[in-house]
Amino acid sequence: MNPINIIAAVGLALGAVFGMAGTFAAQPNIQALLWAIDGAGLVMAAALLTVKYFREGHDLVGGRSRSCSSVSRGISRYRCAYWAC
Repeated sequence: MNPINIIAAVGLALGAVFGMAGTFAAQPNIQALLWAIDGAGLVMAAALLTVKYFREGHDLVGGRSRSCSSVSRGISRYRCAYWAC
C-alpha cells in the first residue's frame, strides 16, 4: 500500500475523531484544541490527496480534494473565530 494513502487515511481519521471529540467537549479551551487538531488533520490529508491525484493526472479528483481542503480550512477558522481561539 502507498504510504501517502496511509498518511492521508490517518489524517482523515484524526480529523473525524478529534472533530467529534471537540463537539462534545465541555470546556471551550479543550474544544478549541481538539478542533485545531481536527482541522490540521483534515487539511493535511486533503493536501496530500490533492498532490497525489494531480501527479497521477487525475485533475478532476485532485481539484475535488483541493476544494475539500478549502472547506475544512474554512470550517476550522469559523470554529476558532466563534470560540475566540
